[in-house]
Order: sequence, then structure tokens, then C-alpha cells
Amino acid sequence: MLTRLTLISLLTFTTAVLAIDDIALIKSEGTLLFADDFNRADASTTRDGLANGWDSNSARRASGQKQATITDGVLTIETAPGADHNAVIFHPLAPDFQDGVIQIRARLSGDESFAIDFNNPECKTVHSGHIINVGFSKRGILIKDSKTGAMDLKIRDQVKTGKKTPALTERLRTKTKLIPAKLTDGQWHTLTMVKHGNALRITIDGQLTGEFRSSGMTHDSITKVSISAKVSPQLDDLIIWAL
Repeated sequence: MLTRLTLISLLTFTTAVLAIDDIALIKSEGTLLFADDFNRADASTTRDGLANGWDSNSARRASGQKQATITDGVLTIETAPGADHNAVIFHPLAPDFQDGVIQIRARLSGDESFAIDFNNPECKTVHSGHIINVGFSKRGILIKDSKTGAMDLKIRDQVKTGKKTPALTERLRTKTKLIPAKLTDGQWHTLTMVKHGNALRITIDGQLTGEFRSSGMTHDSITKVSISAKVSPQLDDLIIWAL
């Protein structure tokens, strides 16, 4: 059970890496939903075995090959040869959240990148329940309003059938934002995503890096969080709060 004492301990641990306004917000409104430091043995050398409630798309997309690994308390995700989709691990959230915070530590090297999705599989207007996507790479941080953008089923169908009009192209342009950011090669960074109202803001190592506002951000129920990668950086210390 995640107690209030656990919440206070986690806030104490993360004080140095959260913007002051977000610390106050979490302290006043935050409920800890999930935390994982990956400090455990990997359950399998041949299949995904993260335990702690995690599942993956490896059975469906990669013929069951192992794509997620825990080594020395650090998570890596790498798409297996022949897979027809990037590797994805996902975790349900119960209770869910409307406004909330996802924080993770990451270390990128070379061209490594990864993305975190805020999902709700019960939302039938979007592909695979995708609501918000946040991608991290050396280019910066790409935030996508998936719900009212590219994952909207009507828009997705128009694009797939070659009916993408100039107006649709312009609409899709407004549904993404690239935030320039320096994620130093080979160094650990603490990445914090705050979904609040119609905004998603990003903090890197305690510094507010940018914000994106879009109508899809207001979706009222995030019930699953996923992490996807082709060639992943190292990942650690995932924490999720509801606000």
C-alpha cells in the first residue's frame, strides 16, 4: 500500500528535481498512484518478466522475444529483430487520473530515444486509447495531442486513405509541439510531465523546459501508462501521482 508517509518520502527525494510550483501542487493535491525503482532481478532471460504489474506487446508484435530487461536496477527497452511495432511496456492505473504527474529518470546515448503515452483504452474515438504522447530524444521533447490529433480515428482514416487536405495538415500541425531541450549524452536526467487542465508541461532536472496546450489534454481519465522505444536509453525511478 502506498501510504501518505511514502508520498512524503518520495516528495523529499524528488524535491531537488521538481519545479517549486509543482512541488506545492503535488503536496497540496497529489495522490501517489504508482512507483517503481526497478531494484529487483529480471524474471527471465528469454521473455519479458518485469513483474510489479507490467505487461508488454512482445507476444503480439515480436513473437514473444524479450524486449524489456532489468539490469542492476535499471530498465532498458529495445525492439527485437523482426518485430512489426516498436517495443512497448505498459502498466494499468487504478485509480485513474484526470490531472497528474509522471516522472522518470533517463540516460540517453547516441541516437537513443523513447516515448511515454498517457492512455485510456476505453476511449473509442482514438486508436488504441492514445491520449497524449511525449517523446524524448537529443532533438528535444515532442509532445503530441493524440486524442484530437493523429490518433483520432476519423483523422487517422483520412490520412491512411490519402484524403489528407491542407486544412487537415494545418490542424495536425497545431496538435504537436517540439520543445528544444539539451539531454546531455550519457548523463542521467530527471524528466517530469505534468498534465494539468488543457496543458502538459515538462521539467528537466528542476528547470521548467516548456509547455503545450491543446484541447485533448483535458481528457478526464488516464487509465494506463506506456513506455515505448526502438533503441532505448536507460530508465529508472518511475513515479506517478494523481492531482
